Amino acid sequence: MLASIPAVAVWLAMLAGCSTDPVNPDGCRQIEYARCEAALSCPTEFPKLDVDSCKRFYRDQCLHGLASEEDPGQPRIDQCVKAIGTAALCANAKQEPCELEVTKTAVACDVIQHPEIYKECEFLAPPPPAQLEAGVDAAAEAEAAAD
Repeated sequence: MLASIPAVAVWLAMLAGCSTDPVNPDGCRQIEYARCEAALSCPTEFPKLDVDSCKRFYRDQCLHGLASEEDPGQPRIDQCVKAIGTAALCANAKQEPCELEVTKTAVACDVIQHPEIYKECEFLAPPPPAQLEAGVDAAAEAEAAAD
């Protein structure tokens, strides 16, 4: 019985490092709700948008949280929401390029449609997929050893 205690402790320690908790679902909702509202300013890109349906969709979709590995924090969430709001104002005023707080030249409807490509919201871009180089290297070594 005592011999199995270290194995259980190791297993529990490994589980503690693996979290399935979503990253800032409230921040996700703030950003997506801002996008839903701002999209009205871009009728060509978002024809026949129903803002209430959009918000209902993201209310549930954001249960998964942000795609980033770490919580960017409320100041960065606020900066992104502000950039989306500024983009909506630019789009309504037909002001191009749109000047955001950090990004000095932006296309207003692009900010609303793809905020992750702008500095203010860059944390929204999903992390790059992990490379499986170890598996490729092992296969190459095995192949070389067979020769």
